[in-house]
Amino acid sequence: MDQAIINQHMDELLFAQQGELDAVLMYNKLAEVVKDENDAKTFRQLAKEEGGHAQVFHQYTKKVLKPKKTKAIAVPLLYKCVGKKVLYPVIAKAE
Repeated sequence: MDQAIINQHMDELLFAQQGELDAVLMYNKLAEVVKDENDAKTFRQLAKEEGGHAQVFHQYTKKVLKPKKTKAIAVPLLYKCVGKKVLYPVIAKAE
């Protein structure tokens, strides 16, 4: 990709990279709290895939970002409060 185009869209690339990193942390935390081992395995796989996406964005941004903990705290709490029947469709829609 042309460097001028990368520079023009840097804010969007950084936003996307941050979102992927936040998702990695969130999915790993969900994997720790869910009751179903198949769900935990799925969340660990999703975390791995999101990490791959973050690496792609990193190749363009060359920025090292840290995941924000907000979703990693809130979403597992929601799981405990409302259960997977309510939470999982919300997660799927957000993807």
